[in-house]
Formats: sequence, structure tokens, C-alpha cells
Amino acid sequence: MTHIRFITMFIFAFSSVLACSGELEMQVKTADSTIRLIQKLGARETISRLFADGQAWEAVCKGIASGTQPWLSVADKLKPASDAASSEDLQDALIAALANNPVGVLRFVRGRTSDRDFSLGGVCAASPRSESKAVAFAHLAKAERAVTRVTTRDLKQMRNECLASLREYRKVVRSSPSE
Repeated sequence: MTHIRFITMFIFAFSSVLACSGELEMQVKTADSTIRLIQKLGARETISRLFADGQAWEAVCKGIASGTQPWLSVADKLKPASDAASSEDLQDALIAALANNPVGVLRFVRGRTSDRDFSLGGVCAASPRSESKAVAFAHLAKAERAVTRVTTRDLKQMRNECLASLREYRKVVRSSPSE
């Protein structure tokens, strides 16, 4: 009888975890719903729960990588509460966003100097963490093409600085040991 009770409790607890996991992933389907979750739980607790549920965290990072303004706002709200691991993921997502929405990302990082990850240099002089030079080069080429197309007057200097950083970082990648 004790074994049956234990097994029943285990199954119930496991199914509850799975249900919560799926539920959390549903709560971060959009930037707006993610912001509501941050407002409800606070940034630190939101990161903790999302990070524990790898799929939900991955969905948030993918959203941020899209570069849309609402997802950039999510990154802005999560960053101050991030630890080393989640901070690296957020930076990777922002770096990827540069190739998808260079105007939005350049505006997002404008004037940010106290946070290296979310600064012009942190976004333009980097590629998402990868063990492959090919992936790094592909990102740099895509980002350079996207940033080159930025024609907004107020971003001209940032565009030029970003392009210079992207080109310099390409040299760093090229000179690094092969994978």
C-alpha cells in the first residue's frame, strides 16, 4: 500500500511539473505576455523559472533574437536581474537581433555604456557563442549586410562604428584557432 501511495504521489508530482512547464512556455509566447509575467513575478524570479524550463527560456531568447521592439523591451527588463549564464544568453540573443533589426538594436544600445553586454561594442564586436567559425562568419556577414543598410541619419555614426567593430571582430575570428 505504501508503494502504491508513493508511486501515485510521484506520478502526480511529475505530471504537475510537466503541466507547469508547458504552462510557463505558453506564458512567454509573446513579448507582452512575457512582460506581464515579469511584472507578476519580478525579473529575478521570472529568469529563475524560465531558465529552469529550458524550452521556455529558449523561446524568450528566440523572441529577443527577432529584434522586434517588444522583445527588446523584454531583454531590457530581464538584464538587470540576470546572472552570468542568463546574461550570456541575453547577449547572444541581442547579438543575433542585430542582423534582424539593426535600426532597433542600434537604438536600443544607444547611450548604454555601463553594461558591456548591451552596449554598441558588446553587440557589434561579437557573434553569438558558437564552437564553429563558420557559424560566427555567417552571423558576421549577415549582420554586416543588415547594418550597412541602415540609412537613418541619427544612427549614421553608430552604424559606422558598428561596421568597424564587425569587421575587426571578423579578423579576430579568422585568427583564432580552428574548431
